[in-house]
Amino acid sequence: MQDNFNRRSTNASTYLLQDPTSYTQKVDSVFGELSIPIVGDENAMSFINELTLSASARYDKYNDFGDTFNPKFAATLRPVEWIAIGGTGASPSRLRRRWTSLASWPRPWPRCPRHSCARRPA
Repeated sequence: MQDNFNRRSTNASTYLLQDPTSYTQKVDSVFGELSIPIVGDENAMSFINELTLSASARYDKYNDFGDTFNPKFAATLRPVEWIAIGGTGASPSRLRRRWTSLASWPRPWPRCPRHSCARRPA
């Protein structure tokens, strides 16, 4: 996948809009998922009608940020037919932190070294 962006930013001292900057991002992705039924209709026990474990993973390679690998694991337990209990665990994506490095957020106060400024306005 390839996306084309136009980005406008402001000058930090005058707050005037600068000319748009074009930007292209290319992303290659792979996704896989595996679902394993441990307990089903044929081998159900008391208070375990169904137990399913699943794992999935996504790999993304960006031309400008590098790559990310995000695994996810899940389990579903159905103790009786009318209720299911599930849980998931996943790694957080590092892309959001990387993406915000492109943005230029205006600050209402100048940047100062740690612990050297007086209290900042709320």
